Amino acid sequence: MTGAGSIRHNNRSFSAANVDRSRTEQNIVFCNEDLKQVYHMVFDEALAAYNAKKTKTR
Repeated sequence: MTGAGSIRHNNRSFSAANVDRSRTEQNIVFCNEDLKQVYHMVFDEALAAYNAKKTKTR
């Protein structure tokens, strides 16, 4: 994805007209971190290992 995305939607920091506001305190936040940072934490080591195995053919 490019751009800012829809962090307001993901965080539910707004309420649409069809939302039962009496139930919003039951919302659960699993992770509220920068997606790019999380991606690097999860995949950088595996990517480095993968790239180390590759050889260029010319």
